[in-house]
Amino acid sequence: MNKILSKILIIIIIVVVGISAYFIGRKSAYISLQAREEMITSCQCFYATIEAVKNDSIIVKGEDINEVAFRGDFVIRLTADVEIEWRRTSLSLSELKKGNRISVYFNGIVRETAPAEIRDVFKIQLLDDMNETGV
Repeated sequence: MNKILSKILIIIIIVVVGISAYFIGRKSAYISLQAREEMITSCQCFYATIEAVKNDSIIVKGEDINEVAFRGDFVIRLTADVEIEWRRTSLSLSELKKGNRISVYFNGIVRETAPAEIRDVFKIQLLDDMNETGV
């Protein structure tokens, strides 16, 4: 009888731990998605052409289709957190070339220097039909 009772107790503990882990994971995933959604909905985006690629930054010129504030020259500081992609495929900074058309997604402020500086960039998307390999 003791063995049966201990087996039932172990099963109950496993079920309770499993259910608890499910709800804790669900809550943390919800919080993470909510934070990502807030970041995306509060972001700004503009279109630009790359003028130069440096070690940890790119210099771009905003396109005429942007609002007036985003038609000038910008320096974009890139960190490891910046997602660079082309057609949902990750790219590295070295794959961006002068003349590429990109969209820049960022949060925060634009420092009014010459050229203007954007630091809180979280995504750069290559808009050209072909990447550097011609694919």
